Amino acid sequence: MILLTGATGTTGSATVAQLRATGRPFRIMSRDVARARRQFGDDLDYVAGDFAEPGTLDAAFDGIETLSLLCAFSEAMVELELNAVEAAKRAGIRRIVKMSAIKAAPDAPTTIRRWHGVIEQRINESGIPYTHLWPNAFMQNFRRFAPLIREQGAFYAPVGDARISLVEIEDVAAVTVAALVEDGHEGETYEITGPAAVSYAECAAILSEELDREVRYVSVSDEEARAALGAAGIGPEAAHALVEIDGLFREGFGAPVTDVVERVTGRSPRDFRTFARENAALFQ
Repeated sequence: MILLTGATGTTGSATVAQLRATGRPFRIMSRDVARARRQFGDDLDYVAGDFAEPGTLDAAFDGIETLSLLCAFSEAMVELELNAVEAAKRAGIRRIVKMSAIKAAPDAPTTIRRWHGVIEQRINESGIPYTHLWPNAFMQNFRRFAPLIREQGAFYAPVGDARISLVEIEDVAAVTVAALVEDGHEGETYEITGPAAVSYAECAAILSEELDREVRYVSVSDEEARAALGAAGIGPEAAHALVEIDGLFREGFGAPVTDVVERVTGRSPRDFRTFARENAALFQ
């Protein structure tokens, strides 16, 4: 049996849909089973569990062979996911597929990569076979720009003219499902990217063409970005961690392109124009 955590989020929802299509049995863990049931329907298997309450995990993990480990980004992420790893050991889980971050390492110089690196290290030391997933920045992150694009015809980010191999959530989910249901992915770390590295200015040009109106990208400072994140209710440590990644992008961190999607799934990754066309109504 496969257990999905973080299933109600953007990446998790795409994984649920694709895993459902395989016909393989799986279970969804949620702090709020009623909410998850409303989202996905009554025909799936659900169990209550909360990373913040380790006592709930033993029952949730009972009978599980493969764990999809995905936790919403927060300043408590390390503690929460380490609780899950310890519970997986107690339950005798045979495989963990962890959603992580590119170049995660316990001694990484940036916060998010360091957090994920600590968790990865604990998984590696647990003796449980694993697959670590390292997706690049999601195209779906552009959805947070939608209100500004609709109202101002512009979006703002502190990435300068960096080129980033943005990846579509559907492709990340496809690699996740392959790692969950197929043999041969144990011990692998998959850096998941889109088909090409693009700048935000190029993304703005593509959006302009698909929406048939001008969309501008405006590069802002790190300080302005942190202030905007704080105004959106994100804590200072988490805001700092997110802006750190943008700084890495400016240094070329997000530019490499890999063949992971095609190699693992057998099909080419989706490009930003396809994303913009399919989501045009969101930005109108």
